[in-house]
Amino acid sequence: MSDSSIAAGMAAWENHQWSQAYGDLHALLDTEDCPPEQLEALAESAWWSGKGDDSIRARERVFAVYSASGSDVDAARIATALAEDYANRLQSSMARGWLNRANRLLDGLPSTVELGYLRRLEAVFTAGAEGGMPRALELAAEVERIGRENGHRSVEVLGLHDRGRFLVDMGQVDEGMALMEESMVSAVAGELNPRDTGRVYCNMIETCAAMGDYSRAAEWNDHTMRWCDSIGSDSAFPGICRIRRSEMMRLRGAWVDAEAEASRAAAELTDFGPFMAHAFGEIGMIRLNLGDYEGAEDAFRRAHALGSGYMPGMALLKLAEGD
Repeated sequence: MSDSSIAAGMAAWENHQWSQAYGDLHALLDTEDCPPEQLEALAESAWWSGKGDDSIRARERVFAVYSASGSDVDAARIATALAEDYANRLQSSMARGWLNRANRLLDGLPSTVELGYLRRLEAVFTAGAEGGMPRALELAAEVERIGRENGHRSVEVLGLHDRGRFLVDMGQVDEGMALMEESMVSAVAGELNPRDTGRVYCNMIETCAAMGDYSRAAEWNDHTMRWCDSIGSDSAFPGICRIRRSEMMRLRGAWVDAEAEASRAAAELTDFGPFMAHAFGEIGMIRLNLGDYEGAEDAFRRAHALGSGYMPGMALLKLAEGD
């Protein structure tokens, strides 16, 4: 692999030109003894370009390099990213394994930004467990504190944001939404790194939709899609955000446009199975509204095959069919 290609790829990565960086750096996957910083750049660029498999391959390689060299903090950062990657693929045992590895690597070390991201992922996992919400709230407050003490705005705002959405889930809607809206202002103002900006945007839309607050969801969705357009159409985040945009269209009765948007989301998420499943679930709901019962059933079954439950969509379909 030529030095000029690597230099061009690293420059593209630094400027968040993910597709170009991925194309220039992709050959590193088959190159021995390359610097870990280059592999990290490849992993991130692959993720943003919707190449989840290549991102995981690169991260596993760079973890081995950091681990062998005794760079525990760097290795923990990669282990945390891999835990999230595998969780998003519904491979919970692998995710827990990487999370535990990150914890062991950071045990006894100072309270770093890497610890903040680790605690943040632990908070998300804990919130999904039965009775775990109070502990998740404590972890989110710790993340906010770690970010503030380290002068890392993204980590601080992530903690604030998660505290807000956990409070909403616990029924404290007004208090929780106030924190989430504050974190959204930071995202809109460009205070956060790209990955955390996407997290804040997507979670806000999801929370609003889950509450049935479609007016607020639509308002923030407009900001979200403008941000998605600014990072390029080949990224995974636009696909994820497009699912919610499609839902907003469906609820407004723009069914044809909604199906086109959801289909585009599915195409952008081919390496992200669970999110692709949500896209097909939305396609099923749209086709149900259009009276395309055969097409709706096909979409619901594809969503189920990718790891998503197909209720209540399938039940509504059978009801519409008189079954």
